[in-house]
Amino acid sequence: MHCTIGTGVRLTAVIGMAAMMFNGGCRMATGDAKSAAPVALSTDFYVAVNGNDTWSGTVPAPSRDKTDGPFATLERARDEIRKLKAAGPLTRPVNVYVRAGVHSLARTLKLGAEDSGTAEAPIVYRAYGKEKPVLIGGRTITGWQPYKGEILKADVGAQGFKDICFRDLLFNGKRQPMARYPNFDPANPYGGGWAFVDGKPVPMYQDRPDDNKRTLLYKQTDARNWARPEDGEVFIFARYNWWNNIVGIKSIDREKRTFTLQKDCSYPIRPTDRYFVRGLFEELDAPGEWSLDRQTWTLYFWPPEPILGGTVCAPTMRTMVEMGPGCQHVTLRGFTLECCEGTAVVLKDCSDCLIAGNTIRNVGDYNGHGVTVTGGFRNGVAGNDMYEIGHDAINITGGDRITLTPGESYADNNYIHHVGVYYKWGCGVYLTGCGLRATHNLIHDCPRAAIQFQGNNLVMEYNHMRHLCVESEDAAGIGTGGRDWISSRGSAVRYNLIHDVLGYGREKGRWVSPFFAWGIYLDDNTGGVDVIGNIVYRCGRAGLHLHNARDTLVENNVFVNNTLYQIELSGWTATHKFWTSHFPTMVKGYESVINQPAWQNMRGMKLHPKDAPLPNGLIMAGNVFQRNVFVSPDPKTKLYRVSNVDYDHNKWDRNVLWQNGAPLMIEGLGKLPPEELWPEWRERGEDPGSLAVDPRFVNPKKDDYRLRKGSPAFALGFQPIPVDKIGPYKDELRASWPIVEAEGVREKPVESEAALPPVPPPPRNTTPFVATKVAMPVTVDGVLAPNEWPVARMTLKEDPNRAPVAGLPCTAAACHDGTTLFVAVSVPATAAKLKLGTAWGQDDGAEICFQDLSSGKPGPVLVLHGFAAGSCESVADGGAPAETARKLGDAVRFAAKVAEGQWTGEWAIPLAAAGIACKPGTKLAFNIGVRRTETDEWVIWVGALGATWKLDEAGFLVLE
Repeated sequence: MHCTIGTGVRLTAVIGMAAMMFNGGCRMATGDAKSAAPVALSTDFYVAVNGNDTWSGTVPAPSRDKTDGPFATLERARDEIRKLKAAGPLTRPVNVYVRAGVHSLARTLKLGAEDSGTAEAPIVYRAYGKEKPVLIGGRTITGWQPYKGEILKADVGAQGFKDICFRDLLFNGKRQPMARYPNFDPANPYGGGWAFVDGKPVPMYQDRPDDNKRTLLYKQTDARNWARPEDGEVFIFARYNWWNNIVGIKSIDREKRTFTLQKDCSYPIRPTDRYFVRGLFEELDAPGEWSLDRQTWTLYFWPPEPILGGTVCAPTMRTMVEMGPGCQHVTLRGFTLECCEGTAVVLKDCSDCLIAGNTIRNVGDYNGHGVTVTGGFRNGVAGNDMYEIGHDAINITGGDRITLTPGESYADNNYIHHVGVYYKWGCGVYLTGCGLRATHNLIHDCPRAAIQFQGNNLVMEYNHMRHLCVESEDAAGIGTGGRDWISSRGSAVRYNLIHDVLGYGREKGRWVSPFFAWGIYLDDNTGGVDVIGNIVYRCGRAGLHLHNARDTLVENNVFVNNTLYQIELSGWTATHKFWTSHFPTMVKGYESVINQPAWQNMRGMKLHPKDAPLPNGLIMAGNVFQRNVFVSPDPKTKLYRVSNVDYDHNKWDRNVLWQNGAPLMIEGLGKLPPEELWPEWRERGEDPGSLAVDPRFVNPKKDDYRLRKGSPAFALGFQPIPVDKIGPYKDELRASWPIVEAEGVREKPVESEAALPPVPPPPRNTTPFVATKVAMPVTVDGVLAPNEWPVARMTLKEDPNRAPVAGLPCTAAACHDGTTLFVAVSVPATAAKLKLGTAWGQDDGAEICFQDLSSGKPGPVLVLHGFAAGSCESVADGGAPAETARKLGDAVRFAAKVAEGQWTGEWAIPLAAAGIACKPGTKLAFNIGVRRTETDEWVIWVGALGATWKLDEAGFLVLE
């Protein structure tokens, strides 16, 4: 029934649930709930492109005499609701129905506290029936004139764009590339279309004294003749392949072949860094490209298809809809929002607001998101389709981490793809704070993570995340970090489907994918996270990486067919630079919450960071791996990789492990040989109740990794993973159903750079070094005293690949007294910059590697580490039996001495302890290498094309 109230606003009574959607002029108020009482009353307004803000706005279409009809703008509808509220509190829901068509916003629609609804009378801005209204934060551009060839021009200054330096242009709903060099390559969108900084490649993690963040050396082949280079911008991945910067050009020095940028990049600019230049008129040479002349405000555009009948628009604002502070019980539903350079929808300190069932696309620059929620409580972003977003699709911050008060805001049932268009750190959902959740989302084709989280009591569950990290490395499908000790304790990553996390980076001089990416990444001392019930497969490095993560419960997961390992653990030591540099932050974080009542039962918080280092100097502890399934179909792929892990403080049990019947392989560093068989792993007390058996997947060839009835995993307590609940679900708030997934790298895989013909390595030095026999044994005190050592020296000047090292060469000497081999090393280094610890590879030290070749069968490869700090260890890295390595270590003497400008070390090695006869002519395969942290180099006597102990490619030593 229809009745009219005194204000002229039509009141609609709706009978029955069947009237939830528009039906014959009757409506039921849905608000921000998914169900409502069978009978409800609502106050309705209408907005249409053919409306008029002087009309009543209470009817959906103009009257025949054009005297009444819908409003023309959302602002007018908002203002009418304000009048309604001024007359008294709302007693029934209010709907603003928006008709189909393109609604160009003149300014940001702002909804503050005065625009709030209530739980009983929510306010909903929504599409009318099944119509698809489009909101744009810009203007349509017309008046096109021929310029040259296929290029058109338009005077945009006369169309309201003067002094608006827009960086986006849409044609028929698609972003068009700004004119650039090199051109975008649609056939290879990630690997093609790049120029590369000139110069000799430098290892990514090696610091250089000449590093700079503002000057770029370009190749002669990339020289261009631009009239106004200062109009251009450089889009560059500087040094680390983690994210990019977009920086304006300040000047060009053509003689030196350098760009000077207007501001620093995030990291130093290095040779081989990839970049392109955009925004310069001379580069407008391909369909779709455009250029804006900011002096004449003329837009030049090469349309990819005839412009007649097409629509061109550019943004005029940063934000389209802004809610808050104090806005409550308002819903935005059923729109398409596009064409703004900032964040499409901003919620700040709102409560019980909902952004639902919208299509949000083609929005956001480097700092622009689809939807941001900052502060407030119980806000939702649900059922939206979101793509072509400059930064994150959804960014939610809320809750109080000190008191653990939950924000209760959420991202649910969204379909997200192709985000991070301009900022390659961008992800599908970013959660920061306490008590937030990301659930039932489908996310794919992201430059980095699908979900990133930082905080406490965060929940990420039932998400389907695939084809991720397509433009970056050292990344994951879902990840977090914990440098403050308290992140991300209490959080849960559970019941997610994560696969094809690719990674993209340089390996052996070429760009490749998959590369250096994980399914789940708990980085930088993350603590107290539950990883439960996930299925993770085909990731570029491993399914899970714990980078010194603590107090983690890894339970009931399936990790299968990941590239190098199924899971990877990389611990720190008490002298590791990450531990020492972040320790003050950890103490501050711990002490900021430890006296809060809510934190008293948080797992792992009984331990102060100062008490974290174990007696052996290791840090990583409290992790439990139980009732998981680990499968490596490739026998070369390892099940686990462990580094700097204490086995008494991290536990594996009741897991199923399988390598298609091949021996189970585990890779480790430090105490473990590189490849250790399953029985030896169990001898250490790990996986005592686990099984090496086929888990019996339903259909692994079709990626169905559910377990069949009768799987041996069930006998160990494994619970079926609710796969049918993973991903989006049919719901009235969904923008589309069924979801039609967009084309991406699944259909057009990322192309690795073609492998160059292998360049043969420089020949190795095969001339044996003769260890002189001396009458007096060397005094092992770390001091190379005058006349103590023979004159002959080995010069260490190669890296492992036999290329010259960047720093000063090192020297070594060797002699024997008939029973003992003496070896000395001298390493140029700044004393104050030495890392004096006992972690091999992380602290300054040297290694001696040798093997007896004097009998018919070569002996074991023996490896000794001596540290600048003065300690020595014998390790089994080269494959020697553990007992042999131990006996040698007990017999060896070592001393080191640090002086200004160098450190020196001396070994005394009783050859009998190594099972080697010390007699004239005894021949050893031999190598010596130095780890110098100041220059971040490995300095080797004979580069072995791999580890120093790979003696098949190393040198020789003969006893005189």
